[in-house]
Amino acid sequence: MLGFDPTEIVSNHPNIETLVESPLVADPCAHYRVLFLYTDIVEPQIVGNVFAPLLRIVNVTGSDGEMVCVQYDRPHYIPLSRKIIDTIEIVIRTHRVDFHRSGSGDEYLDLPDSNIHVKSKITKSDGAPLPDNEPVAPVNLFLHSLFSQVDVSLNDRIISSASNTYPYRAYLDTLLNYGEDAKKSLLSCEAFFKDDKPYQVDPVSEEACENLKKRYQLMANSRTLDMIGQLHCDKFQQNQFGKISYR
Repeated sequence: MLGFDPTEIVSNHPNIETLVESPLVADPCAHYRVLFLYTDIVEPQIVGNVFAPLLRIVNVTGSDGEMVCVQYDRPHYIPLSRKIIDTIEIVIRTHRVDFHRSGSGDEYLDLPDSNIHVKSKITKSDGAPLPDNEPVAPVNLFLHSLFSQVDVSLNDRIISSASNTYPYRAYLDTLLNYGEDAKKSLLSCEAFFKDDKPYQVDPVSEEACENLKKRYQLMANSRTLDMIGQLHCDKFQQNQFGKISYR
């Protein structure tokens, strides 16, 4: 499809002393009658003697220099996986929690649109509920503060760096990457309520900041707090679909 006007003189070749005139013309219809467009978002089909993710075969029309605009129907996309991982009940101490999602040849996993859903409550060491006015409240961004380290594995191979600073990364990402409107609405699902002053005082005292009081009220008397949010891991922030197994 590429070429030059027959009358155009091209530049000197390093191994040729004289100027060379090109015999090729840039004619998109000269030898290429159709274009085969491939993409990984459609079901593979038979192309020749192989299976390939062929999106469409496009007829080449128009003359040299002409702009051609054609509209096509929407393709049939491969469905994204919308499954929910089974509920896991744990006692948060130093236990390891595994979430495993097996890959499938018929579905893609949309990691940027994947969320972790946690229900938690604070009790005494013996499991008894907290009494009234017990000065106990969760830290800010409690959903991500529950985990000191998050490792991501693809096909049983760890691709994330081993570090116990996950809650700090999640907190900094939240502060720097979200606007004030999101911090006052959407991020409350992750138990984020930005503190307006240091809270060295009890959450039940009058001197406590308002957002600390909000977090205290959410879990007072061992109420169950329902939280949901996205994981702050590199792989979960890439706009790519995957078929392989994740853990």
